[in-house]
Amino acid sequence: MTNSPQSGETLPPRRLFIPQGQRPLTDEFGFLRADIVEQAVSLADLLSSPSVLVTAPPWFGKTWVAKSLQRYFQGDPRKMPFVHRTSSGGFPNERPDWWTDWKQSNRRAVWLIDGVDDAARRNIVTEAILNPVESLTAEERARLTLFVFCRGSEIPTAFEQTLQEVYSDKLRRVQLAPLDGDSARELPFIKDSATFDKVCDSITKYRLSGYGGYPAVLSFLAKRENDDPITPSDVWRGVLIELLNDRDRTNPKLLNEQFDAVTRIAAALTFSREHQVLERPGIGNIGVTIERLFPLERLVDGRLRDAAELVTKSAIFERTAHGCRIVAGHVQEWLTAFAIKDAPLIRIRPLVADHEGKPFAAYKGILGLLWQITTQESVRRWLAVVNGGVAPRSDAIPALVDDGRRKRVRDEWHFHKRQTFASKRFRATCRGCVRKVCLRGLRLTARGSMRSGRLPT
Repeated sequence: MTNSPQSGETLPPRRLFIPQGQRPLTDEFGFLRADIVEQAVSLADLLSSPSVLVTAPPWFGKTWVAKSLQRYFQGDPRKMPFVHRTSSGGFPNERPDWWTDWKQSNRRAVWLIDGVDDAARRNIVTEAILNPVESLTAEERARLTLFVFCRGSEIPTAFEQTLQEVYSDKLRRVQLAPLDGDSARELPFIKDSATFDKVCDSITKYRLSGYGGYPAVLSFLAKRENDDPITPSDVWRGVLIELLNDRDRTNPKLLNEQFDAVTRIAAALTFSREHQVLERPGIGNIGVTIERLFPLERLVDGRLRDAAELVTKSAIFERTAHGCRIVAGHVQEWLTAFAIKDAPLIRIRPLVADHEGKPFAAYKGILGLLWQITTQESVRRWLAVVNGGVAPRSDAIPALVDDGRRKRVRDEWHFHKRQTFASKRFRATCRGCVRKVCLRGLRLTARGSMRSGRLPT
């Protein structure tokens, strides 16, 4: 049976997991290797654990797994009557509405907590959501299965410590593995073997090895209607536009304008360190608003303003008490990178680095993406240099640096070191020359003063 997001599964969704810290070895397409598949853990195996911490890079399908598990458990209320999924918008105080009734019963329950990393990005005290679990008795906790989903590189320290204290050795840590070939064939948009072969051919033809493990990328490749050459930048732009292409809430004729608008919004939120687009300015007339980003009196074409208002109603955004925010941090990172991909170095550096030229840690992920898609070679060279001679990495994209590009990065780094060394020698030589000239001048001045009987001034 196909485990599609639209169907009510009678079996747990078919995704595999590996122990946290183990490297997920993949084949030439990016699918989990067959020998690793045999050692992997299925969701059915995890259901016997009282608590499971699931980590994975962006786009790997953490939220899809969480939603699929929710549908699986809710498919048979007699077996599991108490099921709840908390998304990042429910932090820090949301708890299942059935919590009290469940505690008074003797039935089992499942609580799925998704988007811990996205909540932490908004400076929310994420560990507070575990307060109800901490207060349970040992008997009550034994009847609760807790699944937590988070980006592997951004587990909040306090949240992880609290989870470890509550469950001790009963906490199971796994990472979501890339799709294996069989799981990929069962995806709802892989309609037949011809579609699957087409996707694999695209990965091989356009050197996209590593992308097979990303469901969102496979969806984009499966739906492509032409065979024009594509780059990683084209792939991720297509993935993001697919999020915008919501027939009920957006206008397909404005997709390009919507993409331009949403990248501008993302960049404004990122570099202003704001977390939401406000419906109206806050106290002191501050905050990011559509009116400020897209003032009609300065726009040549009003379609961009219309697109901006439409895009905030797409699946990329979720509502807040005072406006809306981008649903996931990795989506905002990608959109920000696209917003600045054509900007020259003279504009990029003041945005992302301090006065000494050292990039801010908060933008590490964005810079890893920017290195992949920038159209400015000077930006790419600078990013390699400030990263110690290697390409900056982001866990929001697989490592797709081919040997030729790796060689260019090394060459640029060695060139920079030679230039720096030569520059230091030149400066040292200049300083030595100036020192000699100055000393010689002082000696001559002193000699002349002694002859004239006057002190030098």
